[in-house]
Amino acid sequence: MSIVLPVLRRWAPLLVLSVLLGGCSLSSLISSGPAPDLYTLTPATPDAGALAATRAQLVVMPFSTAGALDTDRIALQPNPLELKYYADARWNDTVPLLVQSLTVASLQNMNRFGGVSRLATALRADYAISGDIRAFAIDRSQGGTGVARLEVLVSLSGQNDLRTVATRDFTSSVRVGGEGKMLDVVTAYNQALTPMLNDISLWTLGEISKDQAAHPLDRTSSR
Repeated sequence: MSIVLPVLRRWAPLLVLSVLLGGCSLSSLISSGPAPDLYTLTPATPDAGALAATRAQLVVMPFSTAGALDTDRIALQPNPLELKYYADARWNDTVPLLVQSLTVASLQNMNRFGGVSRLATALRADYAISGDIRAFAIDRSQGGTGVARLEVLVSLSGQNDLRTVATRDFTSSVRVGGEGKMLDVVTAYNQALTPMLNDISLWTLGEISKDQAAHPLDRTSSR
């Protein structure tokens, strides 16, 4: 008895796996259907106009969001109390990472900062941006093809003294055009997100410029 039990314990996982596999082929377990279509969104190219450049270096922290949006699935709301996902369609990254990447790219496109990157790099940041994604879904509560509704609460803080420099809530919405097909849906997302990224970028530069004018000791020095 003392010999049989250890042997059974050792081989039990393989026995269970054999029973589960039954007549199933390996390929049927690896792939249960066609791969979902992947979609991405594009960064903004903000026009900074007369806003002066700064030597400040900026890090964009990972964005937070509710669990239902912390996914690569594309969300829709048939009513205010329900959240669903489009079948067979995915973002190319989770929503928080996608928005973070596009924010970094949009800020970089301005060519007004000493450096812009993610937290994981070796950048010695003077300021940090963090954000909470509060809405990122197609609202179909009013019927029709729906409306892309986005909301992100953005905070700018000083990295040297951990001050909260400024906070602002950004919102944007665009109606889904065409017949409401998947490409129409993604286009509406992109049309809503682009001006939001533009506003976030210009607001960030403006707030950093004001903060450095008010706190000359915090002005970035040559490194």
